[in-house]
Amino acid sequence: MAKPAGALGATLAMLLFVLLAAWLAWGALEERKQAALQQRLQAEANGIALKVEERFRGYRQVLRGARALYMASDTVEGREWAEYVAGLTLSEDYRGIQGVGFSRWLTPAARLELEARMQAAGLAGYKVWPAGEREHYSAIVALEPLDTRNRRALGFDMFSEPTRREAMTRAVEVSEGALSGPVVLVQEDGVAQQRGVLLYLAVFRSGFSASDVATRWRELQGWVYSPFRMDDLMEGALGRFTSDMRLKVLDLSPGSQPALLFDSEPESGEGPANALRYERRLVLGGREWLLEFSTRPDFSVGERPLVELGVIVLIGSLLLAVTWSLAVTRARARALAIVSGSLRQREAQYRAIVNLSHEGIATVDQRWRLTYVNPRLAEMLRQSANELLGTSFCTYCPDLGDELAGERAERLRQGNGRSLEMELQREDGSKLTVLVSDAPLVDADGRLSGATLMVVDITERKAAERRINYLATHDGLTDIPNRARFEELLGAAIARAARYQHSFALLFVDLDHFKEVNDSHGHLVGDALLVEAVKRMKSCLRASDTPARQGGDEFVVLLPETKSTQDAERVAEKIRAELARPFEVEGCNLNISSSIGVVFYPQHGRDADALLRHADEAMYRAKSAGRNRVAVCDAAGEKV
Repeated sequence: MAKPAGALGATLAMLLFVLLAAWLAWGALEERKQAALQQRLQAEANGIALKVEERFRGYRQVLRGARALYMASDTVEGREWAEYVAGLTLSEDYRGIQGVGFSRWLTPAARLELEARMQAAGLAGYKVWPAGEREHYSAIVALEPLDTRNRRALGFDMFSEPTRREAMTRAVEVSEGALSGPVVLVQEDGVAQQRGVLLYLAVFRSGFSASDVATRWRELQGWVYSPFRMDDLMEGALGRFTSDMRLKVLDLSPGSQPALLFDSEPESGEGPANALRYERRLVLGGREWLLEFSTRPDFSVGERPLVELGVIVLIGSLLLAVTWSLAVTRARARALAIVSGSLRQREAQYRAIVNLSHEGIATVDQRWRLTYVNPRLAEMLRQSANELLGTSFCTYCPDLGDELAGERAERLRQGNGRSLEMELQREDGSKLTVLVSDAPLVDADGRLSGATLMVVDITERKAAERRINYLATHDGLTDIPNRARFEELLGAAIARAARYQHSFALLFVDLDHFKEVNDSHGHLVGDALLVEAVKRMKSCLRASDTPARQGGDEFVVLLPETKSTQDAERVAEKIRAELARPFEVEGCNLNISSSIGVVFYPQHGRDADALLRHADEAMYRAKSAGRNRVAVCDAAGEKV
């Protein structure tokens, strides 16, 4: 009878051991699950924060283009501003932005003049508001698109309100984008009202380069700015917030309590006490934002890992079994089937995620031969996955070959991935601009076996950046370089000429009688005449010559590597003759002429200011001598 008692005691001891092991394993699995949930929360939260930062960089780039337009022109008319903002396609490329506007810096006397000018331009009842006597004013003079909301803001003195004034002051002092604290935008109509913020860039007079604060205020023209409604802004940056997380955005104003800017679930109260939480701070335009993330009850990382716990219980049961060998063999086979099924299920899930991804994903071996290609990358390369397997990925991205194979392997072996912007070249010769990121791929023993690649198509984003840059550096009417771009080209020409001992000429062209055409026939005819005049000037120039618009009816022409003033005079005379011929524009027969000043580097100046000043003086000498003629500057003065 001892045997049954001993067997019963051993069985009870083993049962207690199995139960204890199961309890410990369950606790370990729960702890690991919580760590995985926290890791997923942090990863998704950091991705959302990156999207917000990228969106604000895009908004700041829009304002930089707007500032360049103002600094490149003496005045920017309402129609020209509207065409510029329309060209940015804000609703398509920069969702969430309320508009792009300009607020002018005014003295009290200039305020009255501005109100009269704006009313004369068709804005009846335009006033700078709120009323009251102040040392300086700011007045919104342009805000596009000019819809019903934005029209309410015209004339508003933003500098009179403390929160906006702090951001505007900071924009002047640092010459960079300055974001305001939370405000109620004047565009709000009381229906579905949202919190708002504004982004400012100070605009100075053309050619301004001083760094001290007092000079900045003296040279200040105003501010280009964009207002944002926070709910619209976050929807533009993130799309519809459908994540299983809750996001709050707070403004951390120095010396005051945090102010709530956005809440993805404003009706949910404080949320469950056991929710996971994560905070991320962002500095945007000099303001510090706090992004608070918390999980909802449905936030998870997958099914509860019961397989591992089942294995422990199964092994304990097998130890208790009388038929040890048969029970252990069958139980292990059953456990293996469960694990294999789980692995197949997870593999199918991961394969579906990779195949449905909007980014190209691939794996390569140590010689960067493709071992796996998802459908999106095959679509980018316009080849099937089977055709791509075994080929070198460096064939399609030649820039990857710049890194030595040994250095790349060592970098990946140390766990250091990298991201590079480069050209992806298809077999048919067409190209895409892509962002290629790599990460090390290791085998079961931890040895480097290759890399995982992610390829993101950024062609459209780069095209949008080029479009913004082009609009900021070219005249919107005549499609030739504007003043800011010409100053860069002239500086480069001076540097080249000084280095290689070359010479070049500069022409300053002013259209005679153009104002009479504008006054008699209107601005539409005047604009069409400017376009035709530029075409005629271009027909007189070489491919290497560069015409540019200084503003209004004034143009400059850069003639690089011109050997003598006689050569420059011949070009100027050719332009004068072409512009003196009658024009037929919009059904009107028009007659104008031109007065042209000619200077030569280095005889008439060795820097841009001297050359432009002498060219302008020579042009006015030609105009004073009767117009429709060419004047050349010499050491003693000008000759006509």
